[in-house]
Amino acid sequence: MTFIASITVRGEPRAKGRPRVVRGHAYTPKTTVDYENLIRAEWDAELRPDMPACVRLVVRFYLGTHRRADVDNMLKSVKDALNQRAYDDDWRVYDVRSEKWHTSKDRARTEITVYAIDADREERA
Repeated sequence: MTFIASITVRGEPRAKGRPRVVRGHAYTPKTTVDYENLIRAEWDAELRPDMPACVRLVVRFYLGTHRRADVDNMLKSVKDALNQRAYDDDWRVYDVRSEKWHTSKDRARTEITVYAIDADREERA
């Protein structure tokens, strides 16, 4: 396993919103677009190495409220935002570790760490 990068996105973590349909046209909710753009901006702020063939993604969500939040949906936002940045497509994510914590509003954030892992993964006997 090789460390690739680690970023911290300040602000309240957001779950991937369901697509909305208006007059036959689907669109992504603004809160989702804004959150994914924040993640991309943090990633793009520094020079990153080539995209690895296989990735371990470690994500820690620190919520500034005690609202109900689905870790899977928040993770989907992160994975989609890092497409074409940390990896060429999110199917390259072989291993995911995620956590959800509560904190104060001013410390709300998302911490993302990306590792390259062995591409020839086999089931262990």
